[in-house]
Amino acid sequence: MVNIFLKRYGYAPLSFSLTFKFLINRSVRLFYKYIDKEKYMNYDWFNRPFKLKDAKFITVDGYIFTGYDRDITYALRPEVSVLETVMRYVRDGITFIDVGAHIGGISIRVAKKVGKGKVIAVEPDPRNFTYLLKNIELNNIRNIIPIMTALGSENGLARFKIFEESRLSTFTNIHDRDSKLITEIYIPVMRLDELVRELEIDNVDIVKIDVEGAEVDVLKGAVETLRKHRPILIIEIHGEEQYINTRKILEDMNYRLEILEEDRKIPWHMQTIAIPKQVCEKNNSGQTCKMLCEHDSKT
Repeated sequence: MVNIFLKRYGYAPLSFSLTFKFLINRSVRLFYKYIDKEKYMNYDWFNRPFKLKDAKFITVDGYIFTGYDRDITYALRPEVSVLETVMRYVRDGITFIDVGAHIGGISIRVAKKVGKGKVIAVEPDPRNFTYLLKNIELNNIRNIIPIMTALGSENGLARFKIFEESRLSTFTNIHDRDSKLITEIYIPVMRLDELVRELEIDNVDIVKIDVEGAEVDVLKGAVETLRKHRPILIIEIHGEEQYINTRKILEDMNYRLEILEEDRKIPWHMQTIAIPKQVCEKNNSGQTCKMLCEHDSKT
């Protein structure tokens, strides 16, 4: 049964009772597919009719995750373009900073690959942070440093919006129209430069940024880190203005920005990678590096 689920979904429930509830929930959702497409698309299969909060699932690559809403799927099956790109550059001993770690889908997988290296998992949503800690424990990870804060252009406090969908919480307004706001709280905000200094990190090799419209603020607070450590950046960009400003900041710092994947439904929503030009000069074995270097040689 587990193998059937892994093949069909890429993950499987970890108990018989959970399997039963999962199948009922998914079947009800499937029923709506044929009678009401809108209900089908919006149906909360994680909480209706059975609540699956704290349920445990195993993934096809052998990790165990628990969560509190249907966005657990972003941990069970991370976005392919992001995961594959991150893993392409991960090696033993590196430092990986996950800005917007959610419940650990990327951080935990990277932690297993970096060996003696370490992962800094930054997550501001208190709900997500609770489950990030649970998932770190479930997978017996010892080289992740979890930090509950937001990163931005200045140190201080900021009003943070908690949305119903766990992956959407932010202090920007990009989800105000299309998501249900639960509450607003004040959370600490610090610059990435300050975080690196406080943790006495010697090397920063890869930084993943997924902060729901605040990516430019994160980069403005990371100038010292980018200049000193020259990490590879994987950035989810939300909106045309964010894209233009992100590209300008990075080009001014001698980075090349490339689009990995664009959302067909949401304009200017994309996954990108930014690589320092000197990384390409040292190692052009990867396809992305080759593309960037070839572009540089023509300009």
